[in-house]
Amino acid sequence: MERTEGIPAFVACAARMNLPLILKDEELLVTSGDKFSPDTVSAVTGGRTVVVMKPSLNEAGIKEMIRTLPGGYVHYFENMGMPGTEYTTSDREEILRRPFPYFSILIFRKS
Repeated sequence: MERTEGIPAFVACAARMNLPLILKDEELLVTSGDKFSPDTVSAVTGGRTVVVMKPSLNEAGIKEMIRTLPGGYVHYFENMGMPGTEYTTSDREEILRRPFPYFSILIFRKS
């Protein structure tokens, strides 16, 4: 993946995985790990697509949500755009086992 000025990292991640961020009348919430809150959880369970940038800033809270979130998809991206260190998965158990580095992104989508 190459760096393109003006393209947000989460957009590049979604494009890399052919993952639509929103469809039709869906809503998108972009937040940082340190702003993660019960409102973020409500947004996911309410059907919004939620992007969490720098989830390392609240790893424990975000992992707890992943454990308890009913349905939906969780997409994890790490070091995207950094050849040799990129990693992505949608496996919840793998996400829960993996420590979140600073350059990581999570995208939550409803089912």
